[in-house]
Amino acid sequence: MTVETSVEALEGKIRELVENYRGREGALEGLLPYTEFLKRMGVEETSFPLRLWMERILKGEFPGRNNNVLDSCVLASLEHLVPLSPFDLLKLKGEVEVTLSAGDRPLILQDGSKVVPPAGEVILRDQERILSSYSRGEGTVARVGFETSGVIFVAWNAPGIPRQKVEEVLKAVATYARRYCGGHVEKTEVLG
Repeated sequence: MTVETSVEALEGKIRELVENYRGREGALEGLLPYTEFLKRMGVEETSFPLRLWMERILKGEFPGRNNNVLDSCVLASLEHLVPLSPFDLLKLKGEVEVTLSAGDRPLILQDGSKVVPPAGEVILRDQERILSSYSRGEGTVARVGFETSGVIFVAWNAPGIPRQKVEEVLKAVATYARRYCGGHVEKTEVLG
């Protein structure tokens, strides 16, 4: 996988998405299963990355523009309304698992702030630390950067979101990894 600032073909796909979504306020209804799931966990939706991305895209702004890998994730997430997070494989420590937070470990967010996901919130962790929280998105410990050569993509589901939709977003990001990032996909798996 090659991480670059921008890829012209990806930029074209992003422009197309922005034009398709601009002003379509009804598109936020696709987030209702996530909203309800967040409420059941006792978490505010205002920090949920997919909602923040949707709000920006409806204003005609693409929320990415970091690098081709991250932008491919945001693009696939917005196309399918299923949040995706990328993680640098070489920065992971041991096995990765989806579990519930005990409410006792911090997550350093992309903006540098530190949060402790409340007990019972769905998180992704490796053997040493929290990588991502369902409501806040990925942290900094396994962030994809220009030195990244391998990535694991994680799609987050919610009750009411069909399995097929998760499979579609994973297929899309796998296609984008090949097309826009020079990568290859070794395995795609949907848990549960």
